[in-house]
Amino acid sequence: MAPYDRPGAVAELHSIDRLGYRLARSAPAAGRALFGAMFAACRRSPERALQGFRNDVSEPDQAAIDALTDEVEAMGWFIEAGRKGGRGPTHDYRALGDWGFPLGDVTAPVELWHGDADVLVPMAHTEDLAAVVPGATRRRCPGEGHLLMATHATELLATAAGQRH
Repeated sequence: MAPYDRPGAVAELHSIDRLGYRLARSAPAAGRALFGAMFAACRRSPERALQGFRNDVSEPDQAAIDALTDEVEAMGWFIEAGRKGGRGPTHDYRALGDWGFPLGDVTAPVELWHGDADVLVPMAHTEDLAAVVPGATRRRCPGEGHLLMATHATELLATAAGQRH
């Protein structure tokens, strides 16, 4: 996600991201409690958490979820992210307000991959980053969703290592 300083950037987000961002900025203790409770519920019932997540994502993401062997495998990333409670996501949402440096100062090569079927993070966020990071390469991935990192991990890692496909 891009920094949220563009008018309308927060309003475009999925409802849980809008709530997380607003709580992190105005009531961080409530944000930590909310995300801590979500992580605890996921640990207790990964199958129920997965169904909730599945309802929020696009068809390509649902297919990626279906390819996994079980609910714990599918939600393992979420369970691990919340192993120590809701502090991490609250910190992440606070950081999205200001990254602490001008993005125009980035000199390293940057590749921005975004699935055009992502219903959780709008394509406008990738476009915002591409507009301010000098020389950024934007890869719009047709028919891919939010789980692009999982479905194209090999390509992403090869690109990061300087190999081209």
